[in-house]
Amino acid sequence: METVKPNRLKIKIDFDNEILSNNTPLTGNLDVKWLHGAPGKNLKAEIKAKFTSTYTAFDNFKDYTFYDPTRKFQTEEINVFEGKVNDQGIASINKKLNVGKNAPGMLNVQFLVRAFENGGDFSMDAFTKHTRLTVRLLVCVHQKVMPMDLFLRMKIKPLMWLWLMKMASL
Repeated sequence: METVKPNRLKIKIDFDNEILSNNTPLTGNLDVKWLHGAPGKNLKAEIKAKFTSTYTAFDNFKDYTFYDPTRKFQTEEINVFEGKVNDQGIASINKKLNVGKNAPGMLNVQFLVRAFENGGDFSMDAFTKHTRLTVRLLVCVHQKVMPMDLFLRMKIKPLMWLWLMKMASL
């Protein structure tokens, strides 16, 4: 029979960006404390990330498709951090995300964080975030397909009627 031990360490991660991107490194802080509040001095910690494909939609563009059915994405797992926190129980996270080269849209990323006590026991936390990866997406506009980056430029730049007609004919 197995014995389940409750977490004795409180694990907190603050990422600098709410939505993660592969254009900028994943940066933030890992903070490990004992449940009574003392810092988890010099404890080993690790953060693993598992990337999975998810449906991509935006409230303001419900009639558009932001998913490229010609691309296939296999689940990817990476180590984001492996090391020790300092005497304050803090470690800096700085990892380039090189995933999702064939992502058809946005990805979910599930983080598994473990902090190890000196005796070998560990506490863990898990949470999910969304990523915005640089991918070439196709958007259906008036039953025509165009690259998402072109679609977004059309929406952002002031449009002239003639220019819009030329773009729609692509």
